[in-house]
Amino acid sequence: MLFIAIDERPPAAEPPNLLRIGGAGSRADQAAFLAGLLAGLASPNLTVGALSDPESVEGQLALNGFAHGVRYSCPECALTSLPLLPDASPLQAAEVAERLYLRAAPDTAFAQAGRAGEAALRWLAERGTKVVGMGANLQMRTFGSAGRPGAEQVIGSVLYRPDLLLQAVLPAMISGDLPREPLPYSLASGSITLEGVPPGLLSPAQARFLAETLDRLARGELDTGVDPLTGAEK
Repeated sequence: MLFIAIDERPPAAEPPNLLRIGGAGSRADQAAFLAGLLAGLASPNLTVGALSDPESVEGQLALNGFAHGVRYSCPECALTSLPLLPDASPLQAAEVAERLYLRAAPDTAFAQAGRAGEAALRWLAERGTKVVGMGANLQMRTFGSAGRPGAEQVIGSVLYRPDLLLQAVLPAMISGDLPREPLPYSLASGSITLEGVPPGLLSPAQARFLAETLDRLARGELDTGVDPLTGAEK
């Protein structure tokens, strides 16, 4: 019998028949960088907003990765960020989103993965801000359907794909060769993907730039400029 743990902390005594996917070693900095690339390309007035927890490693990875992605795709963009705690209530998240909206009126916005971030992005999208999600399909999880107010403002979601990691190692597993180490998410493994970008959002030149940048990141020719373990800027 084989057990598969997805995005779980390792147990104190790890059984030999456990395969762990995600977790330590995953490139959240690359996921956030990808979100920043898209936000920068999709901002006609060069104003971008970000919400994250600046005191946590997860928040630093999200904010710094996103900021570096924005700078890479849109050096002229002005990025405004505000703190948003991951355990904030939907009302508190909406209040933070409103402060960001009144302060910067961003064309595009991003938030650290989680329910608080999704609530903040929903508030912004309902007021016309384009939003990009990370860690979950923002369109499906936050808006549910294309008819909900703000749904048309979702310009993409950066997703972690455990199914693709599992698919890659399945032949070896069938032959009894279980990976000894966790399988982290990364662009190199193809397990970090950008999905749900509306047709026509990017020009052909922008789409090529995005594809070429992702290829360079996956090959290791381009670095995010963020420490993947601490979230600190390099």
